[in-house]
Amino acid sequence: MEGVYLAVRHSFNHADTIIAYAVVIEWDDTAAVLSFVTRDDFTGPALQQGRVSFSTRTGHSYLLTNDFGRFELTVLGRPIEDGRLLGLCTTAFMHQRRPTPASSAIALMPVSLHVEDLPTCGPVNVGGAAFADYSEWLRSAERDGFARVVGSSLPQLLNSAGN
Repeated sequence: MEGVYLAVRHSFNHADTIIAYAVVIEWDDTAAVLSFVTRDDFTGPALQQGRVSFSTRTGHSYLLTNDFGRFELTVLGRPIEDGRLLGLCTTAFMHQRRPTPASSAIALMPVSLHVEDLPTCGPVNVGGAAFADYSEWLRSAERDGFARVVGSSLPQLLNSAGN
């Protein structure tokens, strides 16, 4: 599992936008744990860091950040044929000036740092060069049973109450 990955997930702030960023998973000799860092791109400074855990029963991997009381959890299934890891990312994002819990399907694709054309990181909008591929990765996370995002019942409750 150690390696460099391109991570993609839906934007929590903008519909029809996918966020792409780098994830590096490596052994931390000092703490004697498998750890990870996220970066805006493949050469930038670490934005967030955490630990990696594994379930021996299910084969799932867990990337957990616990930074000053802020938690982010990514649950990943076993790698598929191309090495991709698919799952679900849950965090809190700023919405209307307050932290709001949110989840998205997520895909981590192994990347070789020796390739000349590293994948583009940052927001990828509809029509962007990688949008179709990244969208398919996220759809496959849900379609193939690696993540399940359940719809909100709030609109139905409001409609049934006549609001």
